[in-house]
Amino acid sequence: MLQYITLPFQKLQPFPEHFTSLFAPTGLVGVIPDSTFWILANSFYWIFWLNLMVGLTNALPAVPLDGGFIFADGVTGMLGKVRSSMTAESKEEIVDKLVSFLAITVLFLIIWQLVGPRLVGTEPVTLNADIDASITKGWSDEIIEFDASGSEGAFVTYEWDFGDGNTAVGEKVQHNWSQGGLYFVVLTATDAEDRQSVAFQEIRINHKENGEGEVDGGDEEIISSTINPYVKNIHFYINLTGQNGLVGIESDITLTITSPSGVIFEESYSLANNEQLFVEEEVIGGDMVGDWEIILESNDPVSDFAYNYNWETYFQDSA
Repeated sequence: MLQYITLPFQKLQPFPEHFTSLFAPTGLVGVIPDSTFWILANSFYWIFWLNLMVGLTNALPAVPLDGGFIFADGVTGMLGKVRSSMTAESKEEIVDKLVSFLAITVLFLIIWQLVGPRLVGTEPVTLNADIDASITKGWSDEIIEFDASGSEGAFVTYEWDFGDGNTAVGEKVQHNWSQGGLYFVVLTATDAEDRQSVAFQEIRINHKENGEGEVDGGDEEIISSTINPYVKNIHFYINLTGQNGLVGIESDITLTITSPSGVIFEESYSLANNEQLFVEEEVIGGDMVGDWEIILESNDPVSDFAYNYNWETYFQDSA
């Protein structure tokens, strides 16, 4: 109850940074800068809380709640049902005593929360988990180090969640992501009395993959990848080489790139033996989250060819 009553004095924020970084105001309020919008949202929250608390407890007058007699009215109603024979004067006397006691208790708890620990010689416990990341923007399979030694508090355990199903324990850990995307690393630090503090760190991971191979005449090769949310743009770099071993006969090749919404690129090429062709394609915008494919197709039995590719996916911040 003490923590609930004294919420505004515990530096608790109803919309923390890791939450506000995921959303942006739209519509009529979209003209307000993001930082100003969240300050206003937090302010309205506290105004509501203060009116609710003083209204329920009648500790102080609350104009929006008509003096804060919700609690008093509730007790009066209960007494009327439990003891219908009680006189109005008796009900009023009981309600006045209860309301006065609760009001004094609330005011005492608020004051004690502020000055009590100092009076008895016990300072409030400071618990503030902190994440220090070696980098916040990197590439898939790149190792990133995380350090919680800057946290404030006598923590005994540090638990990490990397947002991809992997976890770790320790004051200093490291991790790498196999897929690109926007991840939120969560640190939960716990002290000897099982009190916790939580910290968050946004990590942006771009994805790069490459490979090579050969396609026999009449066959096809499909290269697949799944693109996560917050994708910004995608680059394809593909090199094709005719490889049928025949003089005067060209390899007939079709290159297709498909996105979650369908085919976005499709071209056919004719390449002589050992002739090379470089294809570059960039995709920005549209339906980009989901399954993608590069389809390399030989269109006849004598159209053997080789290929190599680089596939780079870039992601954006949440803000």
